[in-house]
Amino acid sequence: MDIVLFCTECGARIERPSNFCENCGARLSPVHIPGNSIKSTNIPVSSVIPPGPEKVISVIPNLMEVRGPFFRGPVWYHVVVATQRIILVKRTLTRTEKIKQDIGVIGPDNRSYPFQFMKPDDILAENPESRVIPLHDLVSFTVTKKILQSAEEGDQVFWEVKLLTKSGTISLRTDYDQDPREYIARPALLHLLGERLVSTNM
Repeated sequence: MDIVLFCTECGARIERPSNFCENCGARLSPVHIPGNSIKSTNIPVSSVIPPGPEKVISVIPNLMEVRGPFFRGPVWYHVVVATQRIILVKRTLTRTEKIKQDIGVIGPDNRSYPFQFMKPDDILAENPESRVIPLHDLVSFTVTKKILQSAEEGDQVFWEVKLLTKSGTISLRTDYDQDPREYIARPALLHLLGERLVSTNM
């Protein structure tokens, strides 16, 4: 698995090995990811998850819930992982947009960026159709690479994101060739979910 790192202070992506963030100058901590189970080691939890009010740790944009054929297009979500819960932010659509979604005209939504800087309660207030998973109910958060073989279009890669909770399973997936792993490699997220966060290849 390719590892993508982010500064735990400002959230900037770390493009090359360094002891300090090129964006804000904060000291960087090493992250070790062994095997398929995604873990972080030798990093104090307090250094990557500051104490205090609930905050957003990572946003995984544009995951779809496939509802089946016959005018039932996918429902799109942004998965917001906060320190106390996971919020599945449903794309809010007008009636006309819902019709377009059901016939497959409307695709991913690119408006996930602000969620990283919002309070979780504010995200829920703006998106009343969101689904909430308390972190204590989460059993596993699995990201699996899959290949759809097609004689006509060739192999198409997508990623399945499966949230197993105490009350059931939520299966989402990316659009083709959209790799969500860079969003799950943040040190704070690795600490928050620990061994519940798993990446596999099919």
